[in-house]
Amino acid sequence: MLLHQPTVDALIDSMTPSADEVQSRKDFLEFSEQDSRLLKELGPLLAPLEDTFADLLYQHLDSYPQIVASLSNPEQLSQLKQKQREYFKQVFAGDYGPDYIKSRLRVGVIYQQIGLEPRWYLGAYNKYLSWVLPEVMRLVDNDAERFLAYSKAINKI
Repeated sequence: MLLHQPTVDALIDSMTPSADEVQSRKDFLEFSEQDSRLLKELGPLLAPLEDTFADLLYQHLDSYPQIVASLSNPEQLSQLKQKQREYFKQVFAGDYGPDYIKSRLRVGVIYQQIGLEPRWYLGAYNKYLSWVLPEVMRLVDNDAERFLAYSKAINKI
């Protein structure tokens, strides 16, 4: 069932944590300004791969018949791929405040509206990591110390 946009917006606003709650979460994860800076450095370096990563995710999803049934509408699929590209940009923007959380909640609502069950998208970040981390290693020219710093920052979000 598709909800009207004002309803979606109200739902997301009600679920979005306050800035203090976000900071508490960052503190718990030990997400620092250094982590934010590292992710901001990676963003432009990985930007040329946004489409590739979005396509890889949907190729992976397409290998499961239960998911294909939910993603049969080409227009919805196109919108979801665009949301994945936006997500990728947000991950490497280094800002994980309430706006970032709202955008993630919005994607969850969209998945819910098209009937995609949470078991098919919760944890999908791991798929991104399986594609992103080898690229990061390549970008740092196999410098283990730099790779470790970048991968720690990536894994905190």
